Amino acid sequence: MTTSLVVKKTGFITGMSTRNMPYDTLENGLSQLVRTLGLANHKVVRMNQTHSAHVQRIGIDNASVLEDTDGIWTTEPGIVVAVKTADCLPVLVMHPQLVGVVHAGREGTELGIMKVFLDQVRMALGIIDGFTFWFGPAICRRCYQIDRDRDLYYDVVARNREQIGESLDLNRSEIVYSNKCTCCQNDQFFSYRKEGDNAGRLWTVGMRT
Repeated sequence: MTTSLVVKKTGFITGMSTRNMPYDTLENGLSQLVRTLGLANHKVVRMNQTHSAHVQRIGIDNASVLEDTDGIWTTEPGIVVAVKTADCLPVLVMHPQLVGVVHAGREGTELGIMKVFLDQVRMALGIIDGFTFWFGPAICRRCYQIDRDRDLYYDVVARNREQIGESLDLNRSEIVYSNKCTCCQNDQFFSYRKEGDNAGRLWTVGMRT
């Protein structure tokens, strides 16, 4: 199994699977990643993602799978949050008070999922700075043509950066970019655009220690 370090951050354990990680089910793939990171004894929460802008705060008593959800966050240490992607942008959100993940595809992005996430955190905790956002591998603009006739392309990374910049002062938070394209680098990552229904899924996880 192959994993990649998401971003080094004191107080957090993070990781992401690659296409070289063999698995027979999505759940098995996530379990392998969690075991590799030494987190097998911790509660893991993932989402039944629907390209929505639904975001939920979670705790130790939550179900392990949340329906119709594309963003989750928790202030409780020891809970592993997980998101699966195969071209959509996985965003890991870290702050001294919380950890969260967002599934930011085109539809969810256009619905403002990053703004919804940050508004929810601000309303609950009053936090407006000190965030670290990790933007994982996603389809790049030149690979993501959305209208062939008009030759239109979509930049999911830029659009989510814009939403964060509209919600808070980026001089007081940071975005760390993986700078990897799932479609261009299909030998390393799964890509729905490239592989269609046969594409596997990548897992990104994070936990506050």
